[in-house]
Amino acid sequence: MSHQKIDIKPLRLRFESKANDKVAAQQKAYMKGQFSFYGLKAPVRRELQKEFLKDYLKDRLLNKDLCRELWAQDEREYQMTAIDYILRTKRSWQVEDLDFFLELIQTKSWWDTVDAIAANMVGPLIMTYPVLKPAMQQWNQHDDMWVVRSSIIYQLKYKEAVDFDELTRFIRAHADSTEFFIRKASGWALRDCARHMPDEVLAFVRDTKLSGLTVREATKHLKDH
Repeated sequence: MSHQKIDIKPLRLRFESKANDKVAAQQKAYMKGQFSFYGLKAPVRRELQKEFLKDYLKDRLLNKDLCRELWAQDEREYQMTAIDYILRTKRSWQVEDLDFFLELIQTKSWWDTVDAIAANMVGPLIMTYPVLKPAMQQWNQHDDMWVVRSSIIYQLKYKEAVDFDELTRFIRAHADSTEFFIRKASGWALRDCARHMPDEVLAFVRDTKLSGLTVREATKHLKDH
């Protein structure tokens, strides 16, 4: 398969022109030192990336070479640019793109990219192509904690369409996990469900041995229910 050579120098020059060391230090600290930053807040970054992405968005087709080139860069703003770009190609997504989204989840993994991909890419893709749904069972049994987290939160935008049986099965499978990001994700997904099915969420929480963190997150808005 041929790969398109992507020149991101124009974007790099734009980002460097507005770099802010003070903000960059704050952003790096907030992300536990995981990544480097230019110090561009989201509105500034989006304005700077607009001209660069314009040509790539003309046909609204997903250019994976572009995404991989952006993902390969050190500064976190590039991965955020890639996510913004991918979301704008949504109409062109195909079944095989699930493997690509998995690739991104497992590369430079942290909650900011993983959550954006799981809820805004994986979730909509599976809703469009239900044939992909069984893959989430495999993700839930994955060795990579971030992939497991994705299987738990991919339905976040589903509202009343959530497959509650699947969600609770996935959460129960990791109920004894000591991993913060799994416990937090489980509570977050349940809290989101509680907006539409509070009784079911309360019953599940009461009948299942879950971590304190998961329970607190799940019942945050159910205190008076």
